[in-house]
Amino acid sequence: MSVFPGTDRKNGVYGLIGSKNVDNIREEFKKDFIKFKLEKDKKGIFFHGTKRGHGIVDSIKSAGNTLIFPSVVRGSKEVYSFISDSKNDINMALEDISINNEIKSVDIYKSSFGNIISYLGTGNLKQLKLTESESNLIKEFCDLGYFDWPRLNGLTKISKKIGISKPTAAYHLRNAERKLIEEKSF
Repeated sequence: MSVFPGTDRKNGVYGLIGSKNVDNIREEFKKDFIKFKLEKDKKGIFFHGTKRGHGIVDSIKSAGNTLIFPSVVRGSKEVYSFISDSKNDINMALEDISINNEIKSVDIYKSSFGNIISYLGTGNLKQLKLTESESNLIKEFCDLGYFDWPRLNGLTKISKKIGISKPTAAYHLRNAERKLIEEKSF
């Protein structure tokens, strides 16, 4: 589901649900949506509408952070990604969010541009069902510039730096990338 902030704690949302059961979705949506439309096709159910917000988007924005879309919703878990200039702005947002919401986890990464990227919720890497090795390796490769353009460090240099063999690093990295591609494919 993609969430776009509205006014008065109302958000515009849209998304695709893999389920085929429109009646169950309709009943579930009645709890949080002010208005919505469901359209069923071969791939699932496309929806759009206006949803009551939980104040998360407002908290992220009011602390001076920039929300990255789309936000990911799975069941009762929501994941929000945003860019911040400081850990203080992240902490302000988290403090405000935690007043009315339970925060399960927060992942913070520093980008090559000096901004801090925060994944708030159950954690994007955890959502992909990565093993602990795959999750740690992806974080290391991000931190060491493997995914930057141009690439700052290659597979050989990073595997030596983190103390694992190049084939082991390649194996875990490819598995994680495969899971990411499979998860994000429509």
